[in-house]
Amino acid sequence: MILTTQDYMSYVYNSGGFPILVSPLDNDNYLFDIVKNTDMLLLSGGEDSDSELYGQKPDKYLGTIIKKRDNFEIKLLGLFLEAKKPVFGICRGFQLLNIYFKGTLYQDYRLLNENLSYHCEQPYQKLIHKVDLSPYLEKVYNSKKIKVNSHHHQFINKLGENLEVVAIAEDGIIEAFKNTDKKILAVQWHPEMLFDKYPEHLKLLSDFIEKHKIK
Repeated sequence: MILTTQDYMSYVYNSGGFPILVSPLDNDNYLFDIVKNTDMLLLSGGEDSDSELYGQKPDKYLGTIIKKRDNFEIKLLGLFLEAKKPVFGICRGFQLLNIYFKGTLYQDYRLLNENLSYHCEQPYQKLIHKVDLSPYLEKVYNSKKIKVNSHHHQFINKLGENLEVVAIAEDGIIEAFKNTDKKILAVQWHPEMLFDKYPEHLKLLSDFIEKHKIK
């Protein structure tokens, strides 16, 4: 079973979009219909991605993987990119996008630095650490620095091809990237869990939707 939370639906709707859930059906006609009938793809959080996708054997710290979901989302992502439609990623979606563009991950924070444990297993609604924003996101948040929640145990190792870092934690962890040419924006934190209490986090997706709205 593959689950997502209602927070994503609420986040999309309150950002000016109309959320539509899709199921991981391995059917080409179904995939083409999704791309044809939607304007944008949001890749949500969830399980770890299969480490074999980025050329690594599974480490003992690798969490649950669902290959069916990996394969479905990668195929759907490719079709959205071919159609030149925008893609927004959150947490797992952020990591999957990096993998798609030939980047790699640390399968667990302990493989990088044991002192990074504060990035994971925290309440979703709690602000954990600060991130420094590039001019691109600075315009969105009207600030050079923001505080975010943090609920991930994997980190970007090698950044994917043609991706540009637009937010970085004070400890050096990549927290957001974009690819303007391919209409991509992705973040490691969970704005969908924050916007009710911290409305500034609604700006992230609402600005992205506005930038890529079909005229």
